[in-house]
Amino acid sequence: MKALPGPVHVLGHSYGGVSALEATFLTPAIASLILYEPPLHDPADRNLAVAARMERLIASGDRDQAASLFMTE
Repeated sequence: MKALPGPVHVLGHSYGGVSALEATFLTPAIASLILYEPPLHDPADRNLAVAARMERLIASGDRDQAASLFMTE
């Protein structure tokens, strides 16, 4: 990145997302960062709360909202 004339925009997928995130601590050259499916995990209790919300949405027939919740949370 130091060889490039300006700031860079970084896209990282899976483990590459974790690597890209870590790179932001090493250089100020990263102007923007997109992480796609990085294997980062929230505490288990938060995951269980989201799963419970999804189950309630599915049980009520609101599968679209359950899918949206899955993708955003």
